[in-house]
Order: sequence, then structure tokens, then C-alpha cells
Amino acid sequence: MGDYLASFLLFSGVGIVFALPVLLPPIRQWLRQEMERRITAVVIWSLTILSLTFITFAWLAAQLQMYFLCNPYTDFANPGCSADDAAKFGFVTPEEMETAITQELFRRAITPPPFRQDCYRDDPAFCQFVRPPASEDGDSSGSILIFWPAIVTGTLVWLWTRPKRKQ
Repeated sequence: MGDYLASFLLFSGVGIVFALPVLLPPIRQWLRQEMERRITAVVIWSLTILSLTFITFAWLAAQLQMYFLCNPYTDFANPGCSADDAAKFGFVTPEEMETAITQELFRRAITPPPFRQDCYRDDPAFCQFVRPPASEDGDSSGSILIFWPAIVTGTLVWLWTRPKRKQ
């Protein structure tokens, strides 16, 4: 429970930070002039933060999976991404192999499920090496967190660009 609360607070902060440019007086005045501008700003700001959050999460997840896949201390059955592994899969250095693993995992993460391939490389042995465990393949817990900064940003942009009340 505490982890989700901390995550929501963190992502609320991200949403607030991305909504701050709306507080600049020239932008705020321009958006207050017409309702269409305000609605467009909410949609554009929300979709932008949603895209950035999604891509950032996909990249971080790929990096984390690559770390656990290539770290010899996380699994004693897997010696890590050694020079022998790199040579076996046709890479010159282990770093090149780690980059290829990260790219593969990132491509899988950003592709929608109906269009997702099992592997984006031609080497079946490499694909088997990178394949995630069955428990992680369809796990979507925490997916709602990706939407939270966009919701916060859109709400704040809407609230901060309300026309001034006439007295």
C-alpha cells in the first residue's frame, strides 16, 4: 500500500511539473481567450505527458530486465552477458550484446499486443535468451500509473486556464 501511495505522489509531482508552463502569463492569457484553445491545450498536454511517460517506463523496464538478465549475481544459473555469450550470438563485445537486449525488450514493450512479435531479431537462440519468464509476459500491474501524470496534467491545465470571474 505504501509503495502505491509513494508512486502516486511521485507521478502527481511529474504531472504538476509538466503543467507548470501553463502558469506563464502569456500562455495562460492566450489559452483563456477561447474554449477551443483550452480544450486543445488539455488534450495536447495530456497526450504529450502520456507518451513521454509510456516511453520512459518502457525504456526503464527494458534496462531493468537487461540488468537482471546480464547480471551474474542475480541468477546463479545464468553467468551473465560474458564475452563468450556475446561471441555465441555474433556480437563483438558484451556491451554490444547488452544494447541489443535492451533494444529487443524496448521494442517488445512499446509494440501493442496485437502487433507484437515474439522476437525482432533473426537469431532464435538470442530470442530464447531474451524471452521473459511466463509470469512477466502478460503482467500489467501498475499500468494505471502510466496514465496518472497525464490525468494530473490535464486537470491542472484545465483548472489553471479558467477565465477570470467577472465581478
